Amino acid sequence: MKEINLDKLQKLWNHATKNANEHEASTAALMFTKMIAKHGLKVHLYSGQSPATEQQIREAIDEAYIKGQMEAKETYQRILERRQNEFYNEGFRDGQSNSYTKEDINRAYEKGYHQGQKEVSIQKAPPTPLASHIAYPDTGNVLVSNSGTTNQLFIQNGTASASFTIKCSGL
Repeated sequence: MKEINLDKLQKLWNHATKNANEHEASTAALMFTKMIAKHGLKVHLYSGQSPATEQQIREAIDEAYIKGQMEAKETYQRILERRQNEFYNEGFRDGQSNSYTKEDINRAYEKGYHQGQKEVSIQKAPPTPLASHIAYPDTGNVLVSNSGTTNQLFIQNGTASASFTIKCSGL
C-alpha cells in the first residue's frame, strides 16, 4: 500500500474549500474524495477547536487522578488536625477546671480491679435437676417446687413464719 501524502491531502482540501474558481474547487474536491477512498481513510469534520487527542485525554486523566489523591490527602490531614484539636481542647478544659486526668481515671480503675481480685469471688453452683423437695441440712431450709400449671417456688426454713413464695411467669 502506497504511503499517504497528508500535505497533498491538506492542499486539496484547502483548494476545494477556499478557491474562488468553482471549476478548480470541484476538481480539487473530486481529487480529495478519490484519495480518501483509495487509501480507505475516514474523515471527521468539526467546527471550532479540534477534538482532544488520545495523548491529551491520558494527560487529563492522569492530572485528575493526581488532583484526587492530593484532595484526599488534604481531607485526611484536616480530619487528623481536627481530632488532635479536640483532644487538646478537652485537655485544656480539664486543666482549667482542675478535673480528673486520664491518669486519675486509670489509677481508680486499677485500684478497683486489684481490690476485686483480693475479694473472694462468687463460685457458680453446678446445675442440678430440680426435685420437688430439696433440703439443705446445714441451714434447715427446704426448697419446694410446685409442678402444676403455674411455676412457684416455696422456700421454708422450718418455721411457718418464714416461708417465701416466688411466682415465675413465662417459664
